[in-house]
Amino acid sequence: MKLRIWQWIWAFVSVVLGCLVGWVTVETAPDDAWVYEQYDSHVAGLSVVSLEMERYLSAANSGSKNTDTTPITQADVDARIAQEAVARDEMLAAFPKLRRAHFLHNALKWLALSAGLYWVMWVIVGITRSLQTGRETKPKTR
Repeated sequence: MKLRIWQWIWAFVSVVLGCLVGWVTVETAPDDAWVYEQYDSHVAGLSVVSLEMERYLSAANSGSKNTDTTPITQADVDARIAQEAVARDEMLAAFPKLRRAHFLHNALKWLALSAGLYWVMWVIVGITRSLQTGRETKPKTR
């Protein structure tokens, strides 16, 4: 099968797009450090005062009065830290699936871009050919 010039152009652009998508995929791939950064940002400022403030703000934003008057203790802070640690461990357990989904999603983007580009080029070539053959078959009038 002999490729026409537009098919060679499509193949070249698809390879360039594939390299670009591959590079972006590797650069934006989530890693373990992201999970630990999320955990650190959630745990870093936890204290009795921050939990009291969080409770007050959530009640103020919901428009209801703060009816929970039980004092927050260090045990509550420790329980919150343990809750965040469990969430971190769940994220780490699901991490391989997340990475696979990231790579698959970007590969499908590249495939869709390449197929769409092929279709657009095929339509343009078909239209130009039909216009050229239409000119050749018309009788010349003076």
